[in-house]
Amino acid sequence: MKNFKVAALIVVSSLSMMVKDAGAQTATIDRIWIERLEESLDLDAVLDARARMGGGAPQPMTEYARYYRAVETNGRTIVEAVFAPPVEPYPSDWRTSRYTKDGMEDLGPVQQPSEEALRRGRRGVHIDEPFPMIFDGGCSVVTLSFDYQSGRVLTAHCNGVA
Repeated sequence: MKNFKVAALIVVSSLSMMVKDAGAQTATIDRIWIERLEESLDLDAVLDARARMGGGAPQPMTEYARYYRAVETNGRTIVEAVFAPPVEPYPSDWRTSRYTKDGMEDLGPVQQPSEEALRRGRRGVHIDEPFPMIFDGGCSVVTLSFDYQSGRVLTAHCNGVA
């Protein structure tokens, strides 16, 4: 597991990958569309120094679990993506804690991810699956949005560093 702590993993409900674009045609986000997009995507190029938020350099794309969904914004189809570390078992000695007025309180070992989370969080492309929401981790977590018709990157940034 990478050297970062996951502040939280919140499952955001997935959206259908069939959406209407401004021309009333159905836009389909499928593996072929994603494959073409990923072949042309250079994470180093789209993540300028400000977008990295002090989080270092992005990993090779194949090291991420890559989540995609389509949303309609102002009549245009926007593809949102989160590239995140794959879900892996936690080291057996990881512990959780919280701050109190008297200092740190040990809350015990971190609960291991479920078999379902391990299966769903593997490396590779995930379409129409729940999006992870991770609050730190630097460039081990990259959030992007693309224009569906052109495949052009609209936004790209790494997570901050806690």
